[in-house]
Amino acid sequence: MLDTLVAELIGAGAVAECVTATTRYRLRAPATTMATLAQQLAEQAPEYSLAAERAPVDVVRLTSHLAPRAPYRRSVVVHGAQYASSYVVRALDRKLLASTCGIQRWAVTGSTAALALWIAEVYSTTQAGAFEMLGLTPEAAAAEDADAPVVQVVLPDRRITTEIGRNSQGDIVTVVQREVTP
Repeated sequence: MLDTLVAELIGAGAVAECVTATTRYRLRAPATTMATLAQQLAEQAPEYSLAAERAPVDVVRLTSHLAPRAPYRRSVVVHGAQYASSYVVRALDRKLLASTCGIQRWAVTGSTAALALWIAEVYSTTQAGAFEMLGLTPEAAAAEDADAPVVQVVLPDRRITTEIGRNSQGDIVTVVQREVTP
């Protein structure tokens, strides 16, 4: 039931993040959406609760994570009515990104290796089996996940001077900008 609720929220445009796998998720959506959801949840699934996150009182918590250098190159689309929501929430448990891309259709995005581990979990297979499902070899997956080459652009030093002309009231009437490469 929780999987279905979280997947439906993603489908409604909320952003979901795993706090504790299979039991706690952080949701970001407009306040009106969250209020409506809390009311529906109380009526339809009273065993679950939705509470506003509260800041810690006597401590400041810092969390840190390394963001990818560029957006991931691979997404897997999950489409279905019966088990699809569980697949999507298991992806969140693995820190993959999930977003809606249609009716009961979600795009799960992440590194190819992480996607393969997730697929292996939900299909009860090995990572090698998941690579096969994706039509990849482990080497091809590693190449996809490799950092993109860094492009360094070196521009020459330059000096920019600006002359601003004002009228008797102090309004700017002309601007001349010159750029010189020494």
